Amino acid sequence: MILILGHKFFDTYIYIYLYNIIFKLYTYNINFKLNKLSFM
Repeated sequence: MILILGHKFFDTYIYIYLYNIIFKLYTYNINFKLNKLSFM
């Protein structure tokens, strides 16, 4: 039972970690595009 809960928690942690990275890349991309537009 503890192993199953630990595995679930670990999967959730990886999911949150990946989501965080994707969100940062996404926001970075938007900021980069906005900066490009403001320079033009």
